[in-house]
Amino acid sequence: MNGQQAAVRVPPSPTGECSPTLLCKFTRFFERKEDGLDINTMIKERRDFRNPSLYENLVDSFCIDEKGTNFTSEVFDPKAFQPEDFYTALVMGNF
Repeated sequence: MNGQQAAVRVPPSPTGECSPTLLCKFTRFFERKEDGLDINTMIKERRDFRNPSLYENLVDSFCIDEKGTNFTSEVFDPKAFQPEDFYTALVMGNF
């Protein structure tokens, strides 16, 4: 194990109670599940979920970097590539 992996730890348990709003939300979801409602199925059946531009809307709404990574920049930095490293430049012979 390297030093970086050894530093990863599970955070301590929360010391206080969760907010009443959050507790109510989870209680409602569990009650719906007991009644036979499946939240995933409900989402999949929604008309707006089948929207072909849903992906683009999610990327825009949540400011997602489509070319990003979960790795630290020391392990892999997708922004470190130069323009001539990309396929389009190679095809054009600009290397």
